[in-house]
Amino acid sequence: MGPDTPIRTPLIRAPLLDGRLLWLKDEGAQPSGSFKLRGPSHFLSVNRISSGVVTTASTGNHAIGLSLAARANGLHAVIMVPRSTPARKLASISAAGGEIRLIDGDYQDALAEAERFAADGTAYLVPSYDHADIIVGNRNVFLEILEDLEPDNISMFVPIGGGGLFSGAVQACEGRGIPIIGVELSPYERVTRIAWNKQGDLPHMDKAPEPSTEGVAIRTLGVIPTRIMREASTARFTSVEVAELRAACRWLWHAHGVRAELGGCTALAAALRETPPGGISACVISGSNIDADLHADIVAQDADDHASEVQ
Repeated sequence: MGPDTPIRTPLIRAPLLDGRLLWLKDEGAQPSGSFKLRGPSHFLSVNRISSGVVTTASTGNHAIGLSLAARANGLHAVIMVPRSTPARKLASISAAGGEIRLIDGDYQDALAEAERFAADGTAYLVPSYDHADIIVGNRNVFLEILEDLEPDNISMFVPIGGGGLFSGAVQACEGRGIPIIGVELSPYERVTRIAWNKQGDLPHMDKAPEPSTEGVAIRTLGVIPTRIMREASTARFTSVEVAELRAACRWLWHAHGVRAELGGCTALAAALRETPPGGISACVISGSNIDADLHADIVAQDADDHASEVQ
């Protein structure tokens, strides 16, 4: 395995008050800084790209992952990225070998441009989450957790952006009866609206998402993840606020020295709040690609002031 391919990431033991125990799957340790290297790497291993060019839309992490996976396979990646994407992620995309094309608007606007670019065969579209091969790659996150832990009495907390990581959790865990808690960011709750009420995407938000939440602050769900959510018999859904992400990010750094982006703390924030006394939970820290100054601002607040918030 080379520097542009997925690794087996660490699983961190995190005991809390009241006899609670968390297991933290640190996907920020991937070469791409997030789990988003897994899906594209598997996708490119099973699909022939005759044009030599791949494209996608991304708010950052999928772009980094696809760029690395493309480079590992001798391909060129052209990435449609919302103009609001943080500078750290843009720099990481370029360093990974991706060609950036900035798009006015949000993720959905960037996706429309990627679809237009791929329509004439110039490039092969590699979806961020709405493809069976991407989901199979994501499934490995949870297979690794289950290989390392006894699954009895464990609840699995998983962030929801487009739904591809959650879908991988369902594929890995549901047959074993493991509760899967999908965690959305408020006010971007879409699961009930789209999967059950069939109301379609959220409307455009009045303001841009909080910095470092862009991976979970999107307005739609994938078609395949929507179907998987409807059929997942052991799943339930909850949501967290940005303030909870900040508290979880701060705790993670002070307690375990793990750097994470705010969106990467989505599952952790819910697990800290909802794991019952004596309970055991596993959660995915989905990414670490946060601007250094923003992370410093978040963790500068005295950890002791916030221990009660998350424990």
